[in-house]
Amino acid sequence: MLGEMKVVVDALVLDLGGLDVILGVSWLSTLGKVMMDWKALTMQFCYKGKQVVLQGGEEQYKQQSYLNSFLTDRQGGVSDGWWLNSHIVEAKKEETIDAGLQEVLAKFPEVFNDSIRLPPMRSQSHQIKLQPDHGAVSVRPYRYPHHQKEEIER
Repeated sequence: MLGEMKVVVDALVLDLGGLDVILGVSWLSTLGKVMMDWKALTMQFCYKGKQVVLQGGEEQYKQQSYLNSFLTDRQGGVSDGWWLNSHIVEAKKEETIDAGLQEVLAKFPEVFNDSIRLPPMRSQSHQIKLQPDHGAVSVRPYRYPHHQKEEIER
């Protein structure tokens, strides 16, 4: 039960750290058309013929990306609230080093400190997207027009 709204879902039992339930995409996809207002932090949808509005909460939870939402029906009555935890948790991966690389690291310990390693894997990878079949820039160094050269030298 979410307030007066009865919701039936298949759920996984997890330790949620004080949260009662997290309704995910599998349930949200059953709602059909949903109207989101990201600036006002509201979400509107119809559930079993009733208009439901979820309203975002207070700024104090902004750092952990918690959304304190309240269910409101068409008459404006407010029912019990629920929390939606939307922060991203990255799993810790144990690093394995290739045997050949390990041999080089052991051979030159003064060059390769323990603190030198590749940056950790991130959840997002930023790429420079190039146009397909586009060759390298073929401008010889210092062969720019005068107005571009002045800008580069600044």
